[in-house]
Amino acid sequence: MIKNEFRKLNDFESKLLSKLLENPFPGRDEIRDQIKNCRVKMLDIGVDNYGSIEFETDSKSFAQVKQRAPVEARAFENNVPIDVLIHVVDGKIKELEIVKLDGSPIEKIPSPSEFKVTIRE
Repeated sequence: MIKNEFRKLNDFESKLLSKLLENPFPGRDEIRDQIKNCRVKMLDIGVDNYGSIEFETDSKSFAQVKQRAPVEARAFENNVPIDVLIHVVDGKIKELEIVKLDGSPIEKIPSPSEFKVTIRE
């Protein structure tokens, strides 16, 4: 049986979040504050899990974002897009979603520096 308990961010997750949060957008600073002492756990353990995580934070700050997923990034594996999105619910970071758009397994996830970030406004 696989344990899926809340834990600290791993190095890859921290670097990917830093990449997503490097450019300013409404709510960015509050999201940064929320992830300082956050805990995370894997979402949807199963065949199509690409590393998406759920957040738990006790931060008192609230992100005033314009939409649920205010920032996203895209990189490619074998010409297939891999998208990463930050989801914010009720002013709190809720999820870091990682999805390969053709549904196939990710053989080697691109490094955070390979992702091109887009602010969704």
